[in-house]
Amino acid sequence: SDRFITENYRHITLEESVKLPDGSILFYDTIKTPFNSPDGKSLGIIGIARDITDRKEKEQLILQASESKFRQLFESNMLAIAFWHLDGGIKDANKAFLDIVGYTKGDLESGLLNWEKMTPPEYLEHDQEAIRNLLYSGLFEPYEKEYFRKDGARISILIGGSLLENSQDAGFMFALDITEQKRNAKALEYQRIFMEAVLDNVTDGIAACNSKGNLSLFNRAARNFHGIDQEDLPSSVWSKTYDLFLPDGQTPIPTNEIPLFRAFNGENVQNEEMIIVPMDREKRLILASGQALYDPEGHKLGAVVSMHDITERRINEQRIIESQIRLEQAQAIAHLGHWTWDKMTQKITCSKECFNILGCDQETWVPTGENFRENMPIEDLKSLDEACQKGFETGESFEIDCRYYRGGNRSDVRWLHVICEIVLGKSGSV
Repeated sequence: SDRFITENYRHITLEESVKLPDGSILFYDTIKTPFNSPDGKSLGIIGIARDITDRKEKEQLILQASESKFRQLFESNMLAIAFWHLDGGIKDANKAFLDIVGYTKGDLESGLLNWEKMTPPEYLEHDQEAIRNLLYSGLFEPYEKEYFRKDGARISILIGGSLLENSQDAGFMFALDITEQKRNAKALEYQRIFMEAVLDNVTDGIAACNSKGNLSLFNRAARNFHGIDQEDLPSSVWSKTYDLFLPDGQTPIPTNEIPLFRAFNGENVQNEEMIIVPMDREKRLILASGQALYDPEGHKLGAVVSMHDITERRINEQRIIESQIRLEQAQAIAHLGHWTWDKMTQKITCSKECFNILGCDQETWVPTGENFRENMPIEDLKSLDEACQKGFETGESFEIDCRYYRGGNRSDVRWLHVICEIVLGKSGSV
């Protein structure tokens, strides 16, 4: 991630973990941004880390509880459920699913179940479209297809599902025998509730319009964004009704610039910024992406957009900028500089005040080990090398006083108090 930041001059937000000597693990929500010189050269990385260990532990407890409930649902056989892989393999399935396709538990354990081989050729394109939707949004909405049962007979089914968490090639699906469902309105209602629950548990907002271009769907996240539910409204009133503004937060979005309207009209919308400013809620900065929806015959069904809330991320970005300014100001006042040295790449990065302390021009002087060492008395250099070597061997940080020829001027000798913190990688090496 650090190389990506310095090479692409972009900030990133990610979660990182650190394993302590006692075996415990700390989790951090980290924001990293490149630190560049005025001419755009990368000088290093500034990061802010927030301890989220407590939150991760709570999330793990919630996840374990959720997995337990899902396992109970799986074992209850109220719904046919199977775990699949994109290579075609079905890795696990409950009895309800096995009964539908006519296989046994022994067949499953022998690896005989393969959803690609069970699918008639004319439905493979439908499966590929479902996979594209799956990789795009993390789930695929229910659609009809057929399977070959073990005895060769065809069965019509309705399937839907999603990727497993942190996976791009494995997931779960539910399957319903359509014949049974058509005779059982109650089962169809259960299916509707199930899919609504799936949508409502997606953290991104989802909004859709129907084939007439009227708003037809909000999931729970979208309702929370706007503070109201969707209504069967034409696009001409979306901006006013749902408080949609351009990124300046002041200008209402013209109808022809609303992401859902653009998607409905055939545009593939990707990461468009807009702001939702409901009267009784905090404004939200949103990245919207979407596209039109079509049936297999090419008839337009409507359009859908996903809305990713980046409000907190943008606030953190601004905080990083402000923190960087305050850090530079504080270092200038305290006459305190900092530097980092990457042992693997031998790259050294210095703060602005560090250049000032060393008496070097930030525009012309390159902070390399050789350039630094040539401006130190030999005996001080030897002491520093010994301290560094000991630190590398023990992993312990150290402090040392040494002399330095400021700006390379041997008549201008400065005493520096150096505090060095040794940073170890996951393997324990420096």
